[in-house]
Amino acid sequence: MSFYLQNAGVKPGDHVLIDTNRNPFYVVALIAILKLNAVYVPRNKDIKDIKDIISSFSIDHIIAEVSTLEAVNLCSS
Repeated sequence: MSFYLQNAGVKPGDHVLIDTNRNPFYVVALIAILKLNAVYVPRNKDIKDIKDIISSFSIDHIIAEVSTLEAVNLCSS
């Protein structure tokens, strides 16, 4: 997965938000982010609007389920 993230443009120091349920995929994504020396940003469920999180934490990349991104109009189809 780190190879995929690197090809997607994740660089050392980039802030990467993971917005998925805690499952094995979450752990793999977390390890891949750390392997690239990027910054892991967990989803704060207290902040309802994902756009607030993006602006507050200077998010460079998002790992999420497509349904989540479509719901907030962040997914290009």
